Amino acid sequence: MAKRVALILAGGKARRFQTKQDDWQDKALTELSGKPLLIHAVENVQNIVDEVAVCVNDEERKAKYAHVLKTHGLNVKIVVDEKISHISGPNVAIMSGLKAVHADYCLTLPCDMPFLQPSVAEHMFTEAEGFEVVVPMWPNGRLETL
Repeated sequence: MAKRVALILAGGKARRFQTKQDDWQDKALTELSGKPLLIHAVENVQNIVDEVAVCVNDEERKAKYAHVLKTHGLNVKIVVDEKISHISGPNVAIMSGLKAVHADYCLTLPCDMPFLQPSVAEHMFTEAEGFEVVVPMWPNGRLETL
C-alpha cells in the first residue's frame, strides 16, 4: 500500500482572524467544542494516513504546539519552515513539509478545517492514484488550492 501523509499548515499570521480590539490570537489554538482547531485537524486525518506532520513558521510555535499535541495524546511530527529570503507563506510550508516526510501521497490542509470529513480526505487520496496532483473544485469552477 502507498504511504500517505497529511501536512497540516499551522504557521500563518491569521490576519483575517484577528480583531482590532484584542491581542493576537493563534487560530490553530482557538477552541471549538472544547478542543483547539489544530487537534480537530489532526484527529480528522490521523486514521487514514500513515503520518501527520504539522508545519509551523518558527521554533516557539513548534514548542507550543508540541505541548498541546502531547496533552491530547497525539504523536505528530512538527516541521519548522525553511527560511527563504523574501518568500514565506503556505508554499514554503508545503515545501518544508514535503522535504521532511517520505510519502507516495500527501494531503495538505490548513489547521482551520475542523469539519473536514475523513471520507473526503480518503476520496482525495483515491482520486490521486496515478496522478501528480489532485485539486478539489467548487460547483462554480473555483479551485480549492488547499
